[in-house]
Amino acid sequence: MVEFALLAPLAFLVMLGALDFGRLTYDNSFMNNAAREGARVVTPLNMSGASPSTIRDAIVAAVKRTTGGGIQVDSSQLYDLTTIGGSSTTAGTCPTTRPAPNDVRIYIAPYPTTSTPIPTGQQDVTVQICFYFAPWVPEVAKWFPGSFVMRASSTQLTEY
Repeated sequence: MVEFALLAPLAFLVMLGALDFGRLTYDNSFMNNAAREGARVVTPLNMSGASPSTIRDAIVAAVKRTTGGGIQVDSSQLYDLTTIGGSSTTAGTCPTTRPAPNDVRIYIAPYPTTSTPIPTGQQDVTVQICFYFAPWVPEVAKWFPGSFVMRASSTQLTEY
């Protein structure tokens, strides 16, 4: 009985830590898929000449569809990738100032605005997602304060 009392907390910590590691791996996988789908949605011919808000809404819809609704995403979470050192061909560095845990920020380059829409012709479009993962297990969270910053990006060539 004494042995169980000594080893049970450690065993439960290891099991729950494995659960958090599984969540981390799963979230990383679906963020990679979401970045790829976000970039892919901009590449077809039917997006040429689309308004910037249509393009931004299409990216948000693709990310929402890919994450299965588990992560709340809206157009207020879209940012210009060049603000964090990225470009249409390279990913940037996710900000270290952490927002709320399990928050998502989506960066796009070139960022579509009314004055600078995505140019026509074959252009690279990069979508990068910064996800701030927070562990569920309090003891794991004590060892790793704050949240883990995960980055997923995808660059695709437009077809128009």
